[in-house]
Amino acid sequence: MKIPSDSSEAFNIAVVGAWNPAIFSPQWVKENIADDQSKDVFMAFAFANAVPMPPRVTVDNINIYPSNQSLSLDCALYSDEHALTCTKKIRKICELLSHTPVSAIGFNFRFHAKIEESDVLTDLFTFADIAKIDAKKYSPGPSSVKRNFQLGNSEFLNLAIEYLPEYVRFEFNFHSDLKSMTEIFDRVAGEKFLEKKAQALEFLNSVYELQLEE
Repeated sequence: MKIPSDSSEAFNIAVVGAWNPAIFSPQWVKENIADDQSKDVFMAFAFANAVPMPPRVTVDNINIYPSNQSLSLDCALYSDEHALTCTKKIRKICELLSHTPVSAIGFNFRFHAKIEESDVLTDLFTFADIAKIDAKKYSPGPSSVKRNFQLGNSEFLNLAIEYLPEYVRFEFNFHSDLKSMTEIFDRVAGEKFLEKKAQALEFLNSVYELQLEE
């Protein structure tokens, strides 16, 4: 079964730590992070959301979300090229703010697929207790399955699979504990971000028989 090519609808890098959001002004980002300082850097705030959200600073089609607890980067366009730009930006930020205490880094990917096209996904969400639940009293809504896997001494895969009315959403979180800022540079070296994306796709293929369309 194929995953639609546009279903790679989200990915980001998140670094947990004691960040100072005030540093990430448009002027500082332009002077230190932008590839071309002649281009504008934009800052946006979320006002309608009931949950406080960090501001979004956009530079070179990369969105930066600084908060006191974490720093996240994602892309305006979800492509491998922009994924590599994300890693380049996070490395630059960490070099400039090397004094920042950090505790973890996560590579996050989201995909979706239609459940009715997959017997494997249908079986996954056919729960053993369904026959005992009175459907007249308890109308089923979205369901989710969460799995956790250890990949190494300090690396884990947290996988959340959610069954929604029209599709199944897969959320991959490759989480690594950090002892210091210097460990980040190895985590984001070269094409390791793309290697994690490939690992997620290989997992989808080998376990759920899903493949991303070319």
